[in-house]
Parts: sequence; C-alpha cells; structure tokens
Amino acid sequence: MKLVAVKCPECGATVRPPENAERLRCEYCGMTSVVRRRTRILELPVAPVKAPPYPANMPVAMQVHSRRWVAMTMVIPIVLVGLISVVGFVLSRAGITPMAKAERRYGWWSSGVILADVNGDGTPDPVGKIFYAVKDSAHVAAFDGATGERLWQTPKLGDSSDSGTFLTLSGGTIVMANSIGKLYGYAAADGKQLWSASLTEAPSKSCAAESPDSLIVVTADDARHRVAVADGSITTEPATEDKRPCRPVETDARDTAGAATELASADHWDHAWPPYVGDVYVSYHLRPVGSDVTYAFGTRKQGSNIPMLAAFRTELPDKPDGEPAYTVLWEMEVPARDPLTAYTSAPVRAAVDDQAVYVVYDMKKGPHRLASFGRADGARRWDVAAPDEDLDWIFALRSTGEHVYLSDSMRLEVFDAATGAHVRTVADGTW
Repeated sequence: MKLVAVKCPECGATVRPPENAERLRCEYCGMTSVVRRRTRILELPVAPVKAPPYPANMPVAMQVHSRRWVAMTMVIPIVLVGLISVVGFVLSRAGITPMAKAERRYGWWSSGVILADVNGDGTPDPVGKIFYAVKDSAHVAAFDGATGERLWQTPKLGDSSDSGTFLTLSGGTIVMANSIGKLYGYAAADGKQLWSASLTEAPSKSCAAESPDSLIVVTADDARHRVAVADGSITTEPATEDKRPCRPVETDARDTAGAATELASADHWDHAWPPYVGDVYVSYHLRPVGSDVTYAFGTRKQGSNIPMLAAFRTELPDKPDGEPAYTVLWEMEVPARDPLTAYTSAPVRAAVDDQAVYVVYDMKKGPHRLASFGRADGARRWDVAAPDEDLDWIFALRSTGEHVYLSDSMRLEVFDAATGAHVRTVADGTW
C-alpha cells in the first residue's frame, strides 16, 4: 500500500505513518496523534471487502394458517358489511339518516304567528311557515300548543324566494297569499290543500269579512277581493279613494295583534287617539275588540326617552265638532331596573290578553327583555330576559292567556303567561 504524507496537527511538520499504524508520534514535537483513514486533503486507499457467497439452497420462513383462520378473514368483512346495511335500513325506517339531524332543523319563516285550536283540545295552537335551509324548502305547519309537538306540515310550498307573503285563518281554512298573486287554501285541522286561486295584483294585507265564510284580501292597487274560504272563489270590489277600515283577523303578518286586538301606529291617529297620554309620547296603541280601554306605548314625554306604557279611556263628544276627553287610568315605566340602561325607544312589540299587557323592550347591552303588567292597574307582574341574545329582530308578540309567543327573524319562543318562565322553542332557527 502506498504511504501518504500527512501533517502533524500540532507543529505542521510532514510525517509518514507506518503501514496499518493507528497512532503516530511526531518526531519533531513529540505530539501523539490518531491516524485517520480520511484527512482533509486525501484518503488512504482501502481494498474492497467481498461479500460471502449466497447459499444456493437458503431456507425461507413460511407461516402456515389454518383453514378456520382463512375462513374467518373472508367472513368477517362480509358480516360487517351486512351489519352496516341492516343498521342503515333500521335507521332509515325510523327516519334517521346521516343528514336527518340537519334536515330536521328548521327556522320559523313567518313574521308573526296564527293562534287557533286546530286539534280540538281547547288550547290555541301556533300555526305558521317554517323553512328547512338544507332542503331549501318552505312549508306551512301547525304545532300543539300544549306540548310543542308538530301536528302537521304541508308539502313544499317552494324555495326561500316564494314561500308566501302571509297566512290568514278564517272559517277553519288557512289562506296563503304569495307575492305573485297566488292564493292557496289549506284545512286548519290537517293541513291538506283545498283549493288554489289567482289575483291580478300582489296582495298587501288581509281583513276580516262580515262572516268567517269569507276573507278580504287587499292588493297593492287598494282593490278589495272577497275570497270564499270553502272553494277559493273571488269577488273583486273596485278600489276607492276612501280608505275603508280593515277589521283585524288572525294572521301571521308582521305588526299584527290577532283577531281580538286592534293595532294602530302614530300615522293612524284620528280624533280618538291622542299623541300624548299623561307623560307618554305615543308611538302606537292596542285596543282589545269590544273594550273601551286603549293601551298606549311610547317614550317619556319629558326628559330621557325611557320606554313607557299607559292605559286610557276615551269619551267621544256629543257634537261632531267637539273635542274628545281622555281619562288616564295608569301609566308605567317599562324597564324594571335602571331605566337609563334600556334603549331609548318605545317598546319593540306589545300584546294584550284578558289579564295582562305584555311588552318586549330593548336594552343597550344584553338581550331583549319581556315584561308583563296587569290590565286593571298596570302593576308589574314579571320581567325576564329573552333566552338568547341573538334575538335581534322581534316581529310579533302574542298571548293566549296561558302562553306568550315571541317571533323573531327565525325563531318562535314560548313563555308562561303567569310567570314569564321560558317554556319551549318551537323553531330554533338552527340551520
């Protein structure tokens, strides 16, 4: 083997290591160093090492399985596939599919709520439109007022763009009027479609007729259409310049109070509705049909705009040119706690039943609040927070005397009328 000159790492002198030496002593400085086969400059040549010859008959390891094991490996996948198929079949028969949970979620698609005893148990049941976002389908549905269980649901009405303008209940028939002038009649007892009809103008509102056998639908051109709820036949009355009164009817339209209560805003004032009642600057009022007492809702006339309500009685003059007299029965600040923490506006929505007046009012921070006041003296009965701060748009507030229904943009919440306790959510708006 050819020897290669290397340098001492201590003094840099050139030295020649003996063949196969592992250590080397420098003859100049005496430094002992380890001899490496590789240096920074070159490498000592090393002869290749040959591998031993491969045996001609090397044994190979083999694992022997029993026939039972082989059979099990074939049967187990078949059994698993069959089991999964059986479970899927059972779940599908029960209405439970991988998408079933999402498909069962729906939101409340009506602005308000119709309250009527459709199942004959003596308890008013909520009826309105619901919407399934997963299937993009809208339906009319009724729910048991005592349990919240769904009683019936119509077939798909359409997608989110044509789910209907409003529903109206008259004579045991629910009439749906949509934005393109189509009318549909459904039996209130089971939701079956009875008839369909068409208008030449878009409907704007519905009014009660003299008899529950018919319904008045007012269209965008102010024409009035009398609809027979039994078969959908229509008799049209020409539009007039004089605005005829619209008697309240049970409907799910926004800003309505049901068939038993008249609702009017400030722009509907006439000689019977004062702009001020005591210390209340009136925004709107409610009057139960047949009652001589009106309930006014607004803000405080003097100072900060605190939500207020009041009850008053109107005495009309004997002479046509005389002034009506107003007797304030009671007035109350709506917020139960620090009034300045409430939003500076009139109560968002209000409702009246035989025992109490109910209001929803907005807070500067936190969720809306729902409060109840006695009809006779205005005494506060209870004041509770809405169950969820996400209740942003309150469209309607209704009471049956047993339950209070609060409708927002996609939910229908139910409260106990006597205590304010939250009872249930009919439609939670979870998409």
